[in-house]
Amino acid sequence: MNKKIAVIEPLQAKGHLNINAFYLNALNKKYDVDFYVVPELYEKYKTLENENLKIKKIGLKNKSNSTLFYFLANVIALFKLALNIKNSGIDKVIFLSYHLPSFAPISYVYSSLFSSCLVIEHNTIPKTISKKVLYRLVSSNIFHGCLHPSISKFIDRNFNKKTIDINHPITLPKFEIDKNKCHHKKQFIFAPSGLVTSDDIDFLLSRIGDYDIDILTKVESPDNRVVTKKRFEPYERLMSEALFIYNPFSISHRVSGIYFDALANQNLMICKKNEVTLELKSLFPDLVIFQDDCESFIETANKLKKEPDTSCLKAIREHNKKAEQAITDSIIMTKYH
Repeated sequence: MNKKIAVIEPLQAKGHLNINAFYLNALNKKYDVDFYVVPELYEKYKTLENENLKIKKIGLKNKSNSTLFYFLANVIALFKLALNIKNSGIDKVIFLSYHLPSFAPISYVYSSLFSSCLVIEHNTIPKTISKKVLYRLVSSNIFHGCLHPSISKFIDRNFNKKTIDINHPITLPKFEIDKNKCHHKKQFIFAPSGLVTSDDIDFLLSRIGDYDIDILTKVESPDNRVVTKKRFEPYERLMSEALFIYNPFSISHRVSGIYFDALANQNLMICKKNEVTLELKSLFPDLVIFQDDCESFIETANKLKKEPDTSCLKAIREHNKKAEQAITDSIIMTKYH
């Protein structure tokens, strides 16, 4: 009989579906898993359930007109959940994400009741003074799983927290894509990040010249080739069908999931240099192109379409093997009492 652990997804984060599915399946190879998820995503995750992976609902609030009510309701719900998990005989817990204001006070309950508690950092390193205070208030016995070593080093150096590296996997969608939704009928470049700026789009336009190609982005532009949208659906098909992905993400100590979505689809990604992309470039030299090192984006992308990089599949398998090992090893490595 496998040892049982509890895994919690307290946020209504649709963008975490695929990475969470990867971690759940990896953990389920070595452990029996009780997975607790908000009601809004219960049916999505229910498709993953098996004899040793049970999907359960938790009564967490994801929307409220009152910040105070939202905070108190979630603290109470997480407290009740901790007692429920403890009473079931489980002593190890993983949070796949967390809401900092609610988690800071309740972290002491989890660090007291369980032999280990790990929270995965999804770009949750605080920047404002108030959030930095809350972050420091999180129990020092909580382990912070970081999606890149640079994030671990930053947290160690600035907040003196326990950290462990948890690789970000490269995964194709495990959930059904709505095939009834129309995809873009004209050749296009996909720049879906909310951090893309008008300067980034101007730079992109300067590099594609007079090519008649659309740019799908959240940024508004007077250029009629720029198609502005608040939401991109179906995201997975757009990611797959784009000529290339433009993701000029340059913030330190954060990981953009768009990097990994592009690589999962074996699509060209044009980006800026940072700690994460430099590492990805070493693994996928033909799929990761730095914008300052490339004169003709269109010609580079067209060449890759004609001559696909088949070697990347092996690199993806090796990368995911390490990611699977990291999340399963975290159960052993995060024990503090």
